Amino acid sequence: MVVLLAFSRQVAATMPDLALDLRYLRFAIAAAEHSSFRQAAAALDVSQSTVSRRVQLLEHRLGFEMFRRDQKGVHLTQAGENFLKEATLGVNQLHRAIQLASARHRGEHGELNIGILVSLASGFLHLTLKQFRERNPGVKVILHEGAA
Repeated sequence: MVVLLAFSRQVAATMPDLALDLRYLRFAIAAAEHSSFRQAAAALDVSQSTVSRRVQLLEHRLGFEMFRRDQKGVHLTQAGENFLKEATLGVNQLHRAIQLASARHRGEHGELNIGILVSLASGFLHLTLKQFRERNPGVKVILHEGAA
């Protein structure tokens, strides 16, 4: 147990701080897309110094430079390119998770269980369920038929 604890402390000391602010990552992605902190700042409606400083903080936390800076703009380093490729997948997955959870919360996804009497399964209820399914394709409707 002591050896494992010492090993985990040693690994933690050599790893970069992974407590990243996702806004910093958003600034880095925008800078990479625009090859410019100035254009990224305009696209994000923030100051250029904000983008530059947050990217620097991100680089410091990661422990490597993501961008080469010159008079023509910014260019991803190999490490920066690899990082953003993988990090963008994670950001996209997180965005999808938020969308799915929000849709479920709004009742757009999930399951709707309805207990009905066999005699009510046609007519008005049938039309109502058909319209519901058309408007809410992400909701699975399950009918449980029973007798009075």
